[in-house]
Amino acid sequence: MRRNALSIFLLLSLWGLPGPVFAEESSVAVHRHRLAQMLATKPKLVTLDAAGLRQVADQMMVFSDRLPEKFFDGTKLRHEVRQKSIAFANARFNDLRMQDLKILDMLYVGSLASFEYDDLSDVDIHIIIDPASFKGDPKVLRRYLSKVNDLNEFLFNRVTFYGRKADFSFYADTVDGRVEPGVGIYSLFNDNWPSQPEAAPNRFSRPRVYAEFGDFVQRYNALATEYARDKRRFGCHRFSELREEVRHYRRKGIAKDGIRSTENIVYRALRRINGNLLRRLEGLDLECENIQGSL
Repeated sequence: MRRNALSIFLLLSLWGLPGPVFAEESSVAVHRHRLAQMLATKPKLVTLDAAGLRQVADQMMVFSDRLPEKFFDGTKLRHEVRQKSIAFANARFNDLRMQDLKILDMLYVGSLASFEYDDLSDVDIHIIIDPASFKGDPKVLRRYLSKVNDLNEFLFNRVTFYGRKADFSFYADTVDGRVEPGVGIYSLFNDNWPSQPEAAPNRFSRPRVYAEFGDFVQRYNALATEYARDKRRFGCHRFSELREEVRHYRRKGIAKDGIRSTENIVYRALRRINGNLLRRLEGLDLECENIQGSL
């Protein structure tokens, strides 16, 4: 998270966008106020009781047998969705100001290209850049595009399609390893499915989902409560460690039982509480580092 924040600042500077204000008196007062506010604000805890947590988890264990109708007419991506996606992706590509780069394809992926979607699923568009069109080390291009993705998430986080957040990301390679088994891949360029979505078998244990979801929530609440007691001395790394533990837990579950594993259901449920518990952990880590880096 800290690297992402630094990358965003550097890219803002490079692109000539507004950065920090350095008017001394007003800036000092503003920063003092922000620090005091960070120190005083208590982290938001999960206040749902056991029945409320079970209700959230239950919603993650209900699946459709058809693709989302707002986006698909049967199995065909709706014309207006395809056209808007291509237009916005092209605008972001033009922002790169790298005329030699070529787009191989734009791919509609993620849970909305599957039978795993729910009311809060995001729109995911992957813009695939031809690494051979870059006159340099492809590793440099991949690192650069990763930073651009961070910036775009910061700048365009309010772009929505029918109320769903739309994420546009650049990659200089195929989607292998980024798309889970059962999730489809729809080509915006060719208007077809290079890879069709498939309904995954249910391999989750409902009792395990309830128990393990509740355990992660309790651990988050305990961590946030301890942090609130003494933000100056708390081990900031503990937020990112819990977040990475959840991600590893999910990857392990998908590798063993697929996208309808207990672990993936729990992961999805965690993203549906407190405005996305995993992002909240990331935000608390950043806040903690800001506080402890200040005098």
